[in-house]
Amino acid sequence: MDLDGAFLCAQRAAKRMIASGRGGRIVNVTSVHEEYPRVGAGPYCAAKGGLRLLSRVLALELAEYGITVAPGEIAAVIAFLAGPAASYVTGATVYVDGGLGLMGPQAAGALGSGDWRTG
Repeated sequence: MDLDGAFLCAQRAAKRMIASGRGGRIVNVTSVHEEYPRVGAGPYCAAKGGLRLLSRVLALELAEYGITVAPGEIAAVIAFLAGPAASYVTGATVYVDGGLGLMGPQAAGALGSGDWRTG
């Protein structure tokens, strides 16, 4: 669902943008888990990683139509990415995570101990 919905929306939006001939912006909202794994979140991480690569493929395929595609997060960044000032940003991830990525993949405290490492 995390990946299917984004794919279908991007596909429909791209068709309309191509038909209009005016280019456009597609912004896919992902998560730090597009890059950083988390124990117990395999399907979610796989979907977010898939969304990252889908965005990059779309960026390549839609460039000739003046359409940029960016995975991103948070409203202010989305507003920037959707606007004309971001006309040169495409296929790149913009991390707006409050430093979560710097703390490591288990930063949310999903584990109470390191026992999972020893099996």
